[in-house]
Formats: sequence, C-alpha cells, structure tokens
Amino acid sequence: MLAALDYFWLTSDYEGLPLAPLEAMALRIPIIATDVVGTRDLLSSGAGLLVPRGDASALAAATIRLVCAPKRAAALGLAGYAYYLANGTAERMIGALEQLYCELVAERSQFTAVAPEIVP
Repeated sequence: MLAALDYFWLTSDYEGLPLAPLEAMALRIPIIATDVVGTRDLLSSGAGLLVPRGDASALAAATIRLVCAPKRAAALGLAGYAYYLANGTAERMIGALEQLYCELVAERSQFTAVAPEIVP
C-alpha cells in the first residue's frame, strides 16, 4: 500500500526514531510531517516538509505546495532515498549499532584497566 502513495504524512505528537518515514524514503516518497524531535532529525536530510504539531492548516498547505510543485516533490523523494541508502538500510543500521557496541566495550575495557575494583 505504501508504494501506491504520492506523499507520506506523519502527524505524530512524539517520535523517537520513526521507522515508517524510512520506509517511505526507500520508495522515494516525499514526506510531510509534524515537527517533533525524532522526525525533525530524520527530515534534516531534506526528504520532506515539516509543519507545526497540531496544525492541520499547515499540513494541508504543505500538501498543496507539493501537489503544485511536482519537481520539488520528486527532489524531496530523491533526497530521502539518498538518506535511506546512506543511513537507513538494515545493513547500515546494524553496522552502526555494532560499531557503537564495539566503542562501548573498548571504553569499558579502558576503564576496567584503570580502575578494576570499580567495574564488576
């Protein structure tokens, strides 16, 4: 069903790491979303438009702007796809998580070597 959309809307009041917009990015669908922390971070890639949370008029206006500017909508979709390829694929996310774990283990090892009686 997602592939049938021309635009993807996410109107959350709160998001941590929103995965649904990543799925839209993988399909080159431009995003219109509320300006909340997790979504704001994700759309800093240029994949879509942010509107104030709870502002239905702004959401409608942003949608109309994209409907009237198909080249801009396509550019947003391509920007989202580029972000997805660079950061959002399962392989990339697993790699980043693995790197984080390795860094944390290395930090813990350094700390243990300095103060072994503190670390269980």
